[in-house]
Amino acid sequence: MTSLVLPRLKTKARFLMIGYGLILLIWMSLEDRGTLTVSLLGTGAAIIYIGFWLINRYSDRELDFHLWFTGIVLSGTVIGAASAFTAAMLMFFKSGWHGHLYPDYPPQLIASMLSRMPVWAISGTLIGLFCAIVILLRQSNPQTQQ
Repeated sequence: MTSLVLPRLKTKARFLMIGYGLILLIWMSLEDRGTLTVSLLGTGAAIIYIGFWLINRYSDRELDFHLWFTGIVLSGTVIGAASAFTAAMLMFFKSGWHGHLYPDYPPQLIASMLSRMPVWAISGTLIGLFCAIVILLRQSNPQTQQ
């Protein structure tokens, strides 16, 4: 089959993590109670963290087909589950940060976000499977790499 080599992480890419941290700090200071924003921020944090970990661990190595295909699918699973968990933790920390009499995100809403973790893990698995199939098809068809 085909092998895959992950590129080395560039120094400029580390500024992405710093910028995302600044976005999170700005969001923490706003009076936002929407679940869409915190879900997107949690998903972004999970993608950045797990993506950086994978690239730092496996860059400049030649990965055989079984390892990279399974790794991409499992990474999607972990990112999906970590997205719900990270969103719930952001809700928890924002509620504690503001210290209102009525929290921005009640405990029932945080528990509801955590209960969505299995569904988000399954959707992450499907997205990871889709990405792995696309990479496989692009590698097997040289005309698409122009």
